[in-house]
Amino acid sequence: MTEEQSRQEIIVLHDTDGRPYYKALDASDKYNVVYYESSVFRLFLRELYKFKKADVKKLIRNLFFRCRVPWIKDKVIILGMAPYDFRISYYAILCKKNYVIEHTSWPYWGQNNVPRTYGIMTIFFKKLWGKILNSSFINIVCVSDSAFKTINQFRKNNNCSTIIPHVIDIPSLKNKPMRKDKTLIFIGKLIPEKGIDKILSFAEENPSYKVTIIGDGPLKNKVLQSAKIFPNIRYLGFIRNRHEIYNHLHESTFFYLPSIKTHRWEELFGISIIEAMSCGCICFCSNHVGPRQIIHDKVNGFLLEENHTSRDIINLINNSDLEMISENAIIEVKKYSLETVQGLWDNFIERVTRERSIK
Repeated sequence: MTEEQSRQEIIVLHDTDGRPYYKALDASDKYNVVYYESSVFRLFLRELYKFKKADVKKLIRNLFFRCRVPWIKDKVIILGMAPYDFRISYYAILCKKNYVIEHTSWPYWGQNNVPRTYGIMTIFFKKLWGKILNSSFINIVCVSDSAFKTINQFRKNNNCSTIIPHVIDIPSLKNKPMRKDKTLIFIGKLIPEKGIDKILSFAEENPSYKVTIIGDGPLKNKVLQSAKIFPNIRYLGFIRNRHEIYNHLHESTFFYLPSIKTHRWEELFGISIIEAMSCGCICFCSNHVGPRQIIHDKVNGFLLEENHTSRDIINLINNSDLEMISENAIIEVKKYSLETVQGLWDNFIERVTRERSIK
């Protein structure tokens, strides 16, 4: 038996690529983590629509997994599916013969503001999710306190449930001299909800600040146009290599995430915030449910109301102990270290497989 065969297989079924969220499992010598995507056709068609090279092998692999679902048993399966996703009507058959864990960061379970709706069928899928989550065949891992609170109000049983935050696996969790130059960075999707207009306005109104933008999305052309006009804006596009991103974070003093809430979305638990704090960046983030779980205002970062101005940020910079905030940020994110989160996953998986015998 090879080393890989001796490991316990963990199946991760995520809406998209789940790898960024399960670094602690990947790094463990106990598990062989296998990833599949539930949005099989949507992602494939989106790649074709954008004239990208569609991954046919990935499509076939995901389709083959979907066909095998009724016969899979005795596996630990982690579902990374959005609230009330209609696909649960099929994947729910995994629950009775496997150890299924719903992994969620959504803080509004049981409410009507959901990431995706299906017209009049939304009520049906909401009730279906409620029935599944209240069954004795599913366990819950929440990324944050707020998600844990609302999902356990939505469900009435006391199945295994716990809080396990996202992990950061980087060599930068250590004190470093704080940068004191005027460098600010944004990392994320280039969409209106991420406050791209506010980031560009800050750069335009504060030419002495070097503003770096990393990401891709519908507002890419707008960012490129601003970068041509304002020399203090540096657009680097989408960067897949995480260590390259950490290098840019290390070169930055401030991290800016001015998210804008909609009736279906607000900023949730953000890995990019944790990564920025681990590099000693001082974070300015909108006062949304996700950042509130990580940032203690004026202690290890700043929480901003959505109507804040560039002048508000400059005033906070000029009238705060930035060195103390940077040091506190590094201390705060140690709870998201690989070793800590890995231990939490190990304990929970052992508990789930021990407490329920599969019939």
